[in-house]
Amino acid sequence: MQHMNLKWLAPLAVTLTLASILSACGGDNAPATLASGQPVPPGTTTETSQNYNRVVVQAKAPGTGDFIADSDLGVILGAQSSRLTLYVFSKDAPGKSVCNISTSSQCANVWPPLFADNSAKEEGDYSIIKRDDGARQWAYRGYPLYFFNGDASHPADTAPGDNYGFLVNNVWFVVRPDPFQAGKALGTEVWLGKGSILDFKVNDEQISITNPLAQINSGQRRSVEGMTLYIFANDKGDGVSACNGGCATKWPPLYADLFSIPPSKDFSLIQRNNGTSQWAYKGKPLYFWYQDAQPGDALGVTVANWFLATR
Repeated sequence: MQHMNLKWLAPLAVTLTLASILSACGGDNAPATLASGQPVPPGTTTETSQNYNRVVVQAKAPGTGDFIADSDLGVILGAQSSRLTLYVFSKDAPGKSVCNISTSSQCANVWPPLFADNSAKEEGDYSIIKRDDGARQWAYRGYPLYFFNGDASHPADTAPGDNYGFLVNNVWFVVRPDPFQAGKALGTEVWLGKGSILDFKVNDEQISITNPLAQINSGQRRSVEGMTLYIFANDKGDGVSACNGGCATKWPPLYADLFSIPPSKDFSLIQRNNGTSQWAYKGKPLYFWYQDAQPGDALGVTVANWFLATR
């Protein structure tokens, strides 16, 4: 939920200082700090560090416990200490951040990186990239993670549940867990729904999305937890769905959120005829069956040309 906050988090004018002195009793070297009192980001040196106005360092890789249930956007990723929303930038490439600080850009002060401690280790979907100044930054499936400090048109995220950075300039997105999980149906290893997905509130043939960023309401969702997923024999596996209109009313697609990042090469995103995005497994679009009423139901296997989405 976006808590209204009219306080602006103004960028601090900071300069780098060298602070590495030994105490008289033989203590450890003190870390280099920014004039604002913030530590220099891990991996940088006092010669290369940018003048970041917020430095948040996380030692442990994000995990399932860091996803937060949000009443507007569903389940989204937050930082471990503050629980503030984390974002990815569509202009980045896997393993590379283009959001920096320079004489021409204050991007990384508006969007502070989630820095990784020098002792941090990559785990699962979470890797560590090296920024242009040498700083270590956490990334989700290769895409660097950031906070939102606010800009001239949007207040800063200051409390858990704030997500004012979502869709800023149509290039900033939240991170959500995959809407599918491994499970069993009819004694077979299959893919099942997980969490919630987009709910357009109308049948497939009534949907027409020409501008997803403007027309898709990410807060309009429905639970698919544990529901059986299917594939269609008429789909050729080339990333195109042959189930549209009335077909998709009975076989609702596993819709994908804006800027979903596939977990592996087996999963992909396809664009449907009506402009929505759908998850596919090994090229085959994934669907639910409208008569399955609860987790464990697999009534769709009685329909010709429809099969369980087996693993």
